[in-house]
Amino acid sequence: MIRTKSIILPKELDHIYFIPIGDFHVGDPAGLGGSSIEGKHATKKFRDMVSWIKNKECAYTFLMGDLFDTALKNSKSNIHKQDYNIDTAKDFLTEELRPIKDKILGCIDGNHEERMIREVGCSPVKDLSKFIGIEYFPNWCAYLFLSVGDNKDFKNDKHRPYIYTAFMHHMRGGGATPGGKINRLKKLKAMVLADLYCGAHVHIKATFKEKYIIPDIRAKKLVQQQQTYVATGSFMGYAAYSVEGMYEKPATGAVRIRLNGSPIKGKDIHASI
Repeated sequence: MIRTKSIILPKELDHIYFIPIGDFHVGDPAGLGGSSIEGKHATKKFRDMVSWIKNKECAYTFLMGDLFDTALKNSKSNIHKQDYNIDTAKDFLTEELRPIKDKILGCIDGNHEERMIREVGCSPVKDLSKFIGIEYFPNWCAYLFLSVGDNKDFKNDKHRPYIYTAFMHHMRGGGATPGGKINRLKKLKAMVLADLYCGAHVHIKATFKEKYIIPDIRAKKLVQQQQTYVATGSFMGYAAYSVEGMYEKPATGAVRIRLNGSPIKGKDIHASI
């Protein structure tokens, strides 16, 4: 099932930045911590982002899966060309994420961790969550209720934040074209309704919005609600398997999402690529 979590952010913040990050593929030479030129570039981008999140009071993140390349003997990844085995990869990523452990709202597995789960029944992401003290969500997904700001609705008797719903999913499939990847992201809406959909796996940074019409039963009229979709990018360069498979070079980095908490602007989501 889809596990939920309610997160109340400090009410004195009139907005927060939410930056989901994932697809590190620690172990691959082109991934986070990798020895190739592509890996070194991805590592610099990652460390710059971690530093920004750490030093920005209102910044938070979520780990979107495929944190580890998880090469096994029978997997597509070549175990003989990995920079880290699973054990050293967990040690490495633990230290990389430790500076922002209090700003990580949770973590999920991806298809690369699923290899190990099916092989031996153990998730390296779950191990990581214990090492740094964050919440682990099963089944590749999480549903978050994010309470932001202190919109008192002109009343001072209680805390009234804006509540944003966010559905986080690693996703699978998506095809080789940008259109196919965006279509995969759009399919998250078929699972559950949310203000914000964040999907990983497809290694692109992308965002779009759409509106849907719902009935207001009390007022007996139709009203519009807006949804924001975000493909969360990756911190992996051009890997050997991507070149061999004729894949496009991935968009290294993450998408910065701003959730407003001020009553002046109202409930609003803005995503920057």
